[in-house]
Amino acid sequence: MMSQQYFKLLVVFLGLIAMIAPIAKGKSKNKPRIPKCGSTAATCKKGTPSCVGYTPSCGQGGKFNKCPEGVKCLRF
Repeated sequence: MMSQQYFKLLVVFLGLIAMIAPIAKGKSKNKPRIPKCGSTAATCKKGTPSCVGYTPSCGQGGKFNKCPEGVKCLRF
């Protein structure tokens, strides 16, 4: 009798863990955007690459190196 109650409690506990796991895995809207050239990180001739909103930019007035696909800001 007592073991059935513990089994039900265990099932509920495991169900809660299964629901919380994707959140704990890091699927968040607050991750910073990273400038990407295709599947690799974009590089700058001068300065460091960053994203201001959805716009990729290089620090210190630099420009991005050639990218055939175009530089896009993506979350990773």
